[in-house]
Amino acid sequence: MVGEELSRVLEPTFIKKLPSYDAWEHPLLIVISAESYSIVSHGKGGSPDEHVTTGTTGNLENDIYMANGQFTVYPEGAQH
Repeated sequence: MVGEELSRVLEPTFIKKLPSYDAWEHPLLIVISAESYSIVSHGKGGSPDEHVTTGTTGNLENDIYMANGQFTVYPEGAQH
């Protein structure tokens, strides 16, 4: 399982326990390649976005992406 591979690399040096679920209790999508990793939450609704963007979003329904330790899509400001 991909998440277990990432856990072996990150725990406990970089993070005590790698989460398996987002704040809305939806499973996190964890993808690892030879040189990078990504962690994705499909947001409050739990469904993947049709169009992937980068930067901030004002809607918690949007996906949240982290790649190689940096957020590339994330909520900011007043949410609707």
